[in-house]
Amino acid sequence: MVRTETAAPEPAGRTVRHVPVRAIGSVGVLRFSRLCDGGCRAVRSGSAEARAALLGPDQASVALTRSAPRRAAAPVTVPVVQLQPQQ
Repeated sequence: MVRTETAAPEPAGRTVRHVPVRAIGSVGVLRFSRLCDGGCRAVRSGSAEARAALLGPDQASVALTRSAPRRAAAPVTVPVVQLQPQQ
């Protein structure tokens, strides 16, 4: 998992997104946000700093390629992946 204070540099030429996760043992599980209407939304940020500003510096995250969060959310029927949502 990547935390803000120990974030690895982003790979050159690749767009990565920082996705919040919850640690369960040694596994990072994607964290989803619950909407007012009961639906779910996956959240991704363009940088570790943006993710920390939204969710706090202690929120664990992983750096994934741009399309990976959508592919990971699809099997659990999370239809929306939002980039840098507003607080």
